[in-house]
Amino acid sequence: LKLNRTVVLAAVRQDGGALQHAAASLQADRSIVLEACRQSGIALEWAAKQFRADREIVLTAVSTFGCALKWASQALQSDRAVVLAAVGSDGDALSMVAEQDPEIVVTAVKASQKAVVFVQMQFLQVACAVLAGQCEQEFSSKGGYEEQRNISTHSTVFALKWPPAVEVQHYFEALELDGSVEAPTLADVRSSYRRLALEHHPDKHPDNSHAATTKFQLIGEAYEAIMQLII
Repeated sequence: LKLNRTVVLAAVRQDGGALQHAAASLQADRSIVLEACRQSGIALEWAAKQFRADREIVLTAVSTFGCALKWASQALQSDRAVVLAAVGSDGDALSMVAEQDPEIVVTAVKASQKAVVFVQMQFLQVACAVLAGQCEQEFSSKGGYEEQRNISTHSTVFALKWPPAVEVQHYFEALELDGSVEAPTLADVRSSYRRLALEHHPDKHPDNSHAATTKFQLIGEAYEAIMQLII
């Protein structure tokens, strides 16, 4: 059946991932690949390699599954229309975008609030402004805004989970993470936390336990704050 074009075409129209079970010759059939990507962008993973540089197919794939961007050619990973389609479909695709800008960041964060963890430092202010607006709109729609209108912007946003950009930057700096070039990954956050927590554990600094405890608590606070943003 995996060699039967009619059967495979019907299958990928129901489930794009079914392309993985097709014969190699049909994985190289452009019409079948395009149909599969229309159903689910994950099909790009199993499509013949040449289609990773096919703009129409990649654009179709990322529009249904943003993280399909990781299978696109390097050139298309830098294609603005492709990137915007990807982050608009799934904000987490921002983790794969090397060259971010305000429009890309806004699009990603609107698609998924969790995308804030992948925002490069220079665009955190933009991202947090979007999140603050979303939180205030949600809060208002639940009837709570009028009661809390005198609360400061900082307190309102923080209470709604999203701290202002300066706070987010502070958390990353505490974990010695630099998002100015490339957004830290979840693995980066965990790895840095473990390393620093071990390095600054008070038991390892009996001669300066007060300073070590302060540093250790700051590292833990930063880690918990970032994990709350992610989760």
